[in-house]
Order: sequence, then C-alpha cells, then structure tokens
Amino acid sequence: MTGGRWRWLTCLMLVAAWRAPVKAQTVEVAGGSGLSSGKGEGSFASSYSPPFPFVEHTSLASQEVTAERDGAPVMWASLTWFPAAHVGVEGRVDYRRSGLHGANGPYVVSMTYIARQPPDFIAREYAYDSSADWPETSGHTGQLNATAAVVLRVGAPKGPTLRLLAGGGLTSVRGRFEPVGYSTFSLGGHSVLFADEHRLSMRLGSATTIGLATGAELHVPVGGHAALVLGWRLFVPRQMELEVTADGLAASDQGINSVELEEVQRTLAPSPLRWRPVTSDFVAGVAVRF
Repeated sequence: MTGGRWRWLTCLMLVAAWRAPVKAQTVEVAGGSGLSSGKGEGSFASSYSPPFPFVEHTSLASQEVTAERDGAPVMWASLTWFPAAHVGVEGRVDYRRSGLHGANGPYVVSMTYIARQPPDFIAREYAYDSSADWPETSGHTGQLNATAAVVLRVGAPKGPTLRLLAGGGLTSVRGRFEPVGYSTFSLGGHSVLFADEHRLSMRLGSATTIGLATGAELHVPVGGHAALVLGWRLFVPRQMELEVTADGLAASDQGINSVELEEVQRTLAPSPLRWRPVTSDFVAGVAVRF
C-alpha cells in the first residue's frame, strides 16, 4: 500500500471516530507474549593497521562479520480507546531480546616490516601474511517498539471481533556481538617476530528510528469484560546505524597479552553497523474492557 493510501485510510478512520456518539466509548487494556520471527541482518567490516611499536612497517588487517537475528519471545502491552463502536486508537509497546548468529569469512593480515636478523644483522624487509578461518558470530540485540495505530473493529463490540491496525512509531535497538579480530606485533631477541591475535567483543550503541506499523488481531470474549487475543503485528523501520565500540575480550579469545580498550578503539576506528530490524510478531494475550 502506498504512502498516500495509508494517509487516506487513517484520515477516514479518524473522521469516523470524531463523528461517533460519546456513549459508544470504551477503553481496553491488553497484554501478553508471543514469538518474534522478523529477520534483521547486518554486517560489520573491519579494516585497520595492526600496531607494531618501534618497528618500521606497513600492515593491513581486514574481515567482515555478519550478524543475523534469531527468533525470540516478545512481551507486549497496549491501551486502546474506542470513541466509536468500530473505530479506535491504540498505543502499544513491545520488547524482544534476540540472539545473533552468522557465518564469517577469514580474518586476513598482511604486513611488511624492517628487521635486523642474524647472522649479519643488516636491515632487510620481511613479509608476514596470515588468513585464519573465523568462528561464527554470537551475541544478542534488544529491541523496544513504541507504536500508535488507528484500529478498525469488525463485529459486534461484545462478541468476537477482528481488529485491523495501521499506524507508525519508534524503535530503539542496542546489543553486543563477537568475535572481531585484533592483532598486535612485537620483535623478540634476534628480531624474532611475535604475533598476538585477540578476539574482541563489540558493543552496539543504542539507536532509534521511525517506522510503519500494521497488523490484525482476533478478540474472543471469555467473560463480561475480558477477551482472549490472537494476532500478528508487523513493524517496518527505516535503516539505522548502530555505533560499534570495543567492549572487551570475547569468550573465545586466544591472545596472550591484555589489550587496552581505548587504544583498540582508536586503532580500529570501527564504522557503524547498518541495520534494518524489521519485526514480525505472532502474539497472544488477554484484553480487559472498561
């Protein structure tokens, strides 16, 4: 449906609500849980020059880490006002914490450096190249949606009803993922090269963006003022950029020495993670009418 048709539908539903008699007004509070199956995926590209203190060198390390979201439980709550028998306005919040996974390409390091090795200790250029298989991504994201929607109610208010919803709102996302490669080099006795490879955990800074919300729900009365709720909700946000910050060593770290996170962050200078966290939720719960 185009943006113009969305606006026309919303306007017609609001006009119907405004012209409705006051005596038809009701308020509903609802909440429950469900399963969020919406797929969100992104990738993080790392390209930096590994540190090699006090040695003349040129170096480049690169990799791409992918992150794909798993299905997860979702918790939700809503408040709906019906100024008319068949038209209302709903405010809703929902939250899900999803695991991350993703297959990754190799972690590649290439370097040339100047060293004086025995027996003559003459300065010469040496090369170092490495391509290491990289483990799958792990981590999580937390996502909070807050939406407002116009509700069209089909059926008698006190009987089974079908609800159709259209609106928009905000989504906020944050999280953490690992591992990301980070290498440092040093020279030992007789100019022997020592390479130290770390695996880092990265934090995704909180970011917020807008999006469109829609869905459908079936409400089945189970008492004088209560009803069971079964439904589906879709939220389609704009693409967002999450700030990436080195957070510590990953659980799979195989490095020898500790790392200073501030120095790591300056060296990596990581680009934001581009992400479009669409959510598709199958929900169930209970609604109470006042």
